[in-house]
Amino acid sequence: MAGEKKKNDEEREEESVPEPSGSAAPSTEASDEPLSDADLAALREQAAKADEFEENWLRTAADLQNLQRRATRDKDLARRMAVRDLLSALLPCFDNLERAVSSSDEGTPEILLQGVSMVSTEIRRVLSDHGVEVVAPTAGERLDPTRHEAVFSRHDDEVEENLILEVHEKGYALGEVIIRPARVAVSLGVAPVDEEAEENKDPSGD
Repeated sequence: MAGEKKKNDEEREEESVPEPSGSAAPSTEASDEPLSDADLAALREQAAKADEFEENWLRTAADLQNLQRRATRDKDLARRMAVRDLLSALLPCFDNLERAVSSSDEGTPEILLQGVSMVSTEIRRVLSDHGVEVVAPTAGERLDPTRHEAVFSRHDDEVEENLILEVHEKGYALGEVIIRPARVAVSLGVAPVDEEAEENKDPSGD
């Protein structure tokens, strides 16, 4: 009985022994083999390309900055040239105005009036030559907030609300750009009736 038990224990021990593996585990150690000449050449080529890319980027950034500075300078120069051309055209007008004022000491008021009128005509011509148009609405025209500025308003029983009553100062425009809006007085329409005053009004008219 004891011998049979011992035999069974030995059989169980043999079954629990693991069988040897048929393949060895792969090695995780890094290879110490040196890079080949081809690998070194490829790395040098990539480094050279990176340096070239950085150099091109820096050159492009510098060119862009110079272009922005040049554009700002050209814009300022164009503005100065435009102002110079306008002032050059206006200078003869001021010369004529000075002549008209000087002649007033020796001539009559009529001569002075003629001289000032000539200067006014010449200035209008210069402005027109430079594309400046006069914004001069007429009484009864509807207020246009994009071209007119209401500087005064009052009730008017005969004029509809938001219609122009008077033009106090002409405006000027350069194409679609308003240099100065026309300054006008506008109507508020019929004045509201004071109901309390009407009720307290003496029917006899006294």
